[in-house]
Amino acid sequence: MGNALQDKGNLEEAIEAYKKAHSLRPDYAESYYNMGNALKDKGKLKEALDVFKKALSIEPYNAEAYNSIGVVFKEQGNQCWGIASCMNDFNSVTHY
Repeated sequence: MGNALQDKGNLEEAIEAYKKAHSLRPDYAESYYNMGNALKDKGKLKEALDVFKKALSIEPYNAEAYNSIGVVFKEQGNQCWGIASCMNDFNSVTHY
């Protein structure tokens, strides 16, 4: 449901649908990843980073989440080079 809403540009409704999905299945990393992209598209970059990190806590090898983190860093003007540098920056921004 969230993906369909997001595809139509209804980002706020999509975010609410993802939140509902989390209450039903809190261990589903894909819904956190998708919600992070909706937040990113709304310009809520810090919130998007928090949600991408939650996705990674469930599925640590989710390449799409790492890529989206890089996109958010770029949109924030953070030109980190190399995964170690990016992850250090990421860990300093948000903690669980």
